[in-house]
Amino acid sequence: MDQSSDRMLRTRMKAAMWRLVAEGIVMEADVKHFSMISFRRGGNSVAAARGVRDRIREVHGRWGLAGRVERGLTSEAEYNSVLAREGGAVMRALHDDVNEARLNEHKRVTRTRSNVT
Repeated sequence: MDQSSDRMLRTRMKAAMWRLVAEGIVMEADVKHFSMISFRRGGNSVAAARGVRDRIREVHGRWGLAGRVERGLTSEAEYNSVLAREGGAVMRALHDDVNEARLNEHKRVTRTRSNVT
């Protein structure tokens, strides 16, 4: 990733974090604890917990890709081939996890409100 793309991604991530602060989902003091690598690692962990195969997560996140390329063990064609067969698995796992968390939060808030009244 070139520097301008990296900078833009970091800027967007921080903007998203501040929107979460504004919504009361993340505390302002916690924003400094989030980084791109923490999102990569967390996304990989969520995908694993949701049953996405190791190989798909590795290829999707390009974990270890540089070392394998240097040794001639992988290629862009391999990357495309693996993702073509199971493309979107990581994205679907992350999407499902976010939706489940939102649903659980909605249920929690609804229970809290019904207990107050």
